[in-house]
Amino acid sequence: MADKKEGGKNFIFFRKNWSWIVLFLIIVLAFNLRIYHLNYPVIGYHNWKDVHYLSESRNFAREGFFAHGFFIPAYDYPHLDADVTGAHTDTFPTTSIVIGFFFMIFGSKLVVARLINIMFVLATIFFVYLLMKKLFKREDVALLAALITAINPLLVYFGRETMLDNPALLFMVISLYFYLNWLEHFKTKDMVLFSLFLSLSILTKYSFALIGIPMLAIFPFKKFFDITYLKKNWLQYFLGILMLLLTPLWWFYTKIKSTQFGTPPADIQIKFSAAFNSQFWQILKSYAADNYTLIGLFFALVGLFFVIIFYKKNKLANRFILFYFLGSILWFFVMSWKLSGHNYHQYPLVLLVIMLISYCFIVLANNIEKLIRIKYSSYFVLLVLLIILWIPSMQSKNRMFDTQFPGLDVAGEYINQHSEPNERIFFPSGQSYGILWSADRKGDKTPYNLTVFMEGENMNVSWVFVYQWGISELMQAPDVWDYVQNHYTLRQFAFFNTQQGAQPVYFLLEKGGSFNASNINEILMNKPVQQKDYEYTSAKYSMYYINT
Repeated sequence: MADKKEGGKNFIFFRKNWSWIVLFLIIVLAFNLRIYHLNYPVIGYHNWKDVHYLSESRNFAREGFFAHGFFIPAYDYPHLDADVTGAHTDTFPTTSIVIGFFFMIFGSKLVVARLINIMFVLATIFFVYLLMKKLFKREDVALLAALITAINPLLVYFGRETMLDNPALLFMVISLYFYLNWLEHFKTKDMVLFSLFLSLSILTKYSFALIGIPMLAIFPFKKFFDITYLKKNWLQYFLGILMLLLTPLWWFYTKIKSTQFGTPPADIQIKFSAAFNSQFWQILKSYAADNYTLIGLFFALVGLFFVIIFYKKNKLANRFILFYFLGSILWFFVMSWKLSGHNYHQYPLVLLVIMLISYCFIVLANNIEKLIRIKYSSYFVLLVLLIILWIPSMQSKNRMFDTQFPGLDVAGEYINQHSEPNERIFFPSGQSYGILWSADRKGDKTPYNLTVFMEGENMNVSWVFVYQWGISELMQAPDVWDYVQNHYTLRQFAFFNTQQGAQPVYFLLEKGGSFNASNINEILMNKPVQQKDYEYTSAKYSMYYINT
């Protein structure tokens, strides 16, 4: 009898809390997808951005948050003609501040940085659920949107990278949630919270200002222009505007500091011509395949079609989504130069895509059930649609995880152990920035001009890292390459073993002495070969290296 009562209680508990239990399982899935390679070296896809904010965090932890001004960050790759500390103006460095604080407590560890970014994304999933539930008044749409957020490849891979976009997205979703609360009750608390989080989102990454367009589309202008209402509620509007002033205040402050540092201010670089380049749309297609998958993008377009034809069923939600889409068209042209460079610049769009896919799936599932008249068949349809989305999503996130640049950690650790903290590195830019994190040294892109190269040496550049593409680039500047061979010693050489023989990965050179690249075999003869193992999502692979 006791077992029956206990079973009954459990059933009642599940019935009352099933949606929270499902949401919890979704968040567990999201966490599991993102802890892959949690302590893997900084050698991955877009390690440039990773190093940017990781080094800012480490420098905050060491120097404090006000060494160069009020929360002015310093990264590890200042140009030769810039402040040697790496101090520079940027959007508000939310990620670097939070991680820097935890670095002070736990040490500058990759696990710490990545876990914090994962927490940002898990919180985003939670608030996407709350937001969609409030917007559509439906539990199924809210849970489906949370699940699609959890498996979105853009948010899986970059959701554990050290970037400003993760907190910016979280703040944007929180702001929307409190905005909808305010539209329902017009409470001062909701006004202050949505304004504060909207400011934090835009402050952290200016491109997130996009969300202001759909927010304005559902703003109650009648109340705003009602003098009687304004007189009665002037305080909440005053406080809301005060919160929104944080963005221009920070922008003006960074303008002043950028003049002091002699560095360019952190503005969105607008080049409309980029959108009319034939390659722009090819690049966007490639990035869309990585970010949402092409089938996901197709579902989103179908969802947009449904939003239009079923517009009257939920005017608030559909008006918001429609203006989010229309605002994105203008945003695409404003951001075209940035969008053509890196796929993560599409972060402000990911919520729109998630909304559209969720809406598409629900409409399809519900209408198919009505058509075939089989009870609960909509759940089967949803399962099939999710599987169709899941497969390419996992393939996409695997592609990003498998884009690696091995050896950056090995070379960096060698420099760290064999140099002084004030020594600097020349490296071939691109995706070789990861060496700076492991070396814990400042560096700059290798100049292929001998005069500039020698100026760098006068500023303590004593290491030259020549990675894959950098080998051919150096050889195209023969005067620099000859100078390097006559004034630098080979310290480390890395390679892959292939059927065609040893394939060079990089040369690591230290100032002093000389070497002849054509005699590389003689230099390396009888030196012990060491091995470093790395991992793709499907297999392991090895890089070999020799210290001279």
